[in-house]
Amino acid sequence: MVSYLFLQVAGTIFASLSRNSDDDYPYDTVVLAFTMESVKLVLSFIFLTTSRACGGVEEVTWSAKRFTSFALPALCYFVANNCMLLIIQELGPSTYQIMNNLKILSTGVLMWTLLGRRLTSLQWRALFLLLLGSVTAEITDSNQLRGSVYGYVLVVINTFIAASGSVLSEKLLKGSNQDGATDSIHWQNMQLYFWGVICGAIPIVWKGEALKNGLFTGFNFYAWVSLVVLSFGGLAVSFILKYLDNIYKCFVSALSMLVVAIIHVCIEHETMPLRIIISIALVSLAMELYTTGAAT
Repeated sequence: MVSYLFLQVAGTIFASLSRNSDDDYPYDTVVLAFTMESVKLVLSFIFLTTSRACGGVEEVTWSAKRFTSFALPALCYFVANNCMLLIIQELGPSTYQIMNNLKILSTGVLMWTLLGRRLTSLQWRALFLLLLGSVTAEITDSNQLRGSVYGYVLVVINTFIAASGSVLSEKLLKGSNQDGATDSIHWQNMQLYFWGVICGAIPIVWKGEALKNGLFTGFNFYAWVSLVVLSFGGLAVSFILKYLDNIYKCFVSALSMLVVAIIHVCIEHETMPLRIIISIALVSLAMELYTTGAAT
């Protein structure tokens, strides 16, 4: 969880810094998402083979049904990764991290419907308080939401797509005694990222522009760093989903909001806006209520 916190914050900041002076990405964001999936697939293969070579017990079983089941969460992650870059471009890194917490609400609903996970009434109230805190951060002096309508449409799409991918991944990674529960997490990741590579390759081949101009045309230093950081962040998410659950992942996302907001203000030499302070307070209170509800 500590690693994921660092990687998520760093990935958001570097992705923002990779934009040009017009706040546009000088590279094809679809290529970045495709390359991330490729890097995670290669890393998972290296971790699996290295562990087995060193005598580690890494169980690998094959099931065509289970293998194809990883295609849906892979598609969700691919769409979510592209939405993330576009949201940062439209709304900025601080706003992205704040609105990203809306996934906690949709995650709670999906965990209840897909995984049968029951939440207490106090936990549901905490999730709605989190929603209020996220919206508060976006209210300006003229009582208008900040950013473009397009940016907020992407937020809504990203909220449900990313949450769906996480919940489906948790279900597959945990599995059952008869459905790959004891399989190596590296082997499970390889199946997930294989489909991620396929999803990423389709739009690249379909458009053809990146193939003609060069896949990595426009990639700058910050783009390469964000690629590496976000790739390792994706691996960290898999470990959290397999050995903890989606709510722990959401806790880290909420904490990263505070860290990114502070870093962004320091970079821009701005004073922390009151709306951000109020939002952080509400989100922190929501986290406290949620953990209290879990203990009761």
